[in-house]
Amino acid sequence: MNGIQAPIPHKQSHKQSHKQREPRRRRQTDQFRRRRRKRNFYGAIAAETTAKLVANLLLSTVAISALVQLVPHYRVQQEKLEEIRAEVAQTEARVNRLRSDFGRHFDPEQTKKIMQEHTYRIDPNQKRIIFEE
Repeated sequence: MNGIQAPIPHKQSHKQSHKQREPRRRRQTDQFRRRRRKRNFYGAIAAETTAKLVANLLLSTVAISALVQLVPHYRVQQEKLEEIRAEVAQTEARVNRLRSDFGRHFDPEQTKKIMQEHTYRIDPNQKRIIFEE
């Protein structure tokens, strides 16, 4: 007798079937929510990555434009620097020449020779030699 069960009224079977369906619906809604969260998560990551790329492109553009504007100024400065280096080299040569002359002008042994160079006068004790052909 245990093999034959009494028929369950329709209302009770509906309640049981509703209870059986409820976990399935919960699973479906939970899965739907999880999918939506994943999509939102991936969307947020995509938005963040896009924002970073835009910011980096903007910074790169600003840096490149600044460098492009600085190149002509750099070239002008290099030309000026070369001119100044050439002038410094000329001035150093002149200073070295004047230093050697300064020491020579105050040498007592060369005083007569320097006076002859500047006045074109000859020492009376010095003999002139004239070459004839």
